Amino acid sequence: EVLHRGIAGRAFERRFALADHLVVDGADLLNGLLHVGLKRVVPEALKPRRIAIGNAMQATPAIANDEQGAVQAA
Repeated sequence: EVLHRGIAGRAFERRFALADHLVVDGADLLNGLLHVGLKRVVPEALKPRRIAIGNAMQATPAIANDEQGAVQAA
């Protein structure tokens, strides 16, 4: 006895919850298979950023000059 099960001809629906910052880029139906393109779009506020750190020796003369000015003013 041969039993054959094919794809049902009736309508159906399937839903997926996408993660944050995922956008559907496109969809194609090819040979009965649905291909969905997804693209990750991260807002600028959540992207890692680089912060330049100055040399501590550069800030020291400005502090020393302020202290000398305060001593002379007194």
